Amino acid sequence: MICVVRIQSQASLTMLWDEVLSKKEELQKILNTNGKILYISKRCNCNEVSIFMHVANMNILGDFIASHLAKLKGVDAIWLLNMLKPAFFASPPNIEKMDRYTVTLKIYPAKLSEIYENLFSLKLPPETSMTYLAYTFHLLGDCLQFSLVTNNGDTLKGYISNTIRQLPGVLCTTVCKIEKTALFVLHGEWKKYISQTTGINWNDNYMMEQFQK
Repeated sequence: MICVVRIQSQASLTMLWDEVLSKKEELQKILNTNGKILYISKRCNCNEVSIFMHVANMNILGDFIASHLAKLKGVDAIWLLNMLKPAFFASPPNIEKMDRYTVTLKIYPAKLSEIYENLFSLKLPPETSMTYLAYTFHLLGDCLQFSLVTNNGDTLKGYISNTIRQLPGVLCTTVCKIEKTALFVLHGEWKKYISQTTGINWNDNYMMEQFQK
């Protein structure tokens, strides 16, 4: 299961971010071969750190959140996004120099599968790439999320308004810029991890492409 654990801190988000980074090896050791912390990110104008994880089952995740993540300094609230039917795409070679955005869609339920499939074939603006797409159902109405990287934020926002928002069945779009990201796993490390881990059924090609430099 791929999931996103969002941890809110009203007091000191910088302290929380730094603590997650300083304890990344300790946290990964606790998970052992039952899961992998992939990367963390922070959305602009949001008092939260998002931890992207790959776990063998949700029971493992529940104990990990309650016993360890919840006890990090500055934690005020935690919520969870399950990435259902996730699709990961090859990253452009210059991704580190590009701006990253997440787009959340509210969709009329009968159009969910149609829009999910349509997002694979839509032509993106120049110098823009999709990095992942998944059902999330994380809020009432917010049911699908994808991430884009681009060299032109204004063009991207226009594309979301004029193309994505106009798809039949899309009720609302929410665009958030990602302020910063820290990868916990790279191409070679992920390949070694997936070959040694049991109990996780996943297409490693998608994941290796996602984290390949």
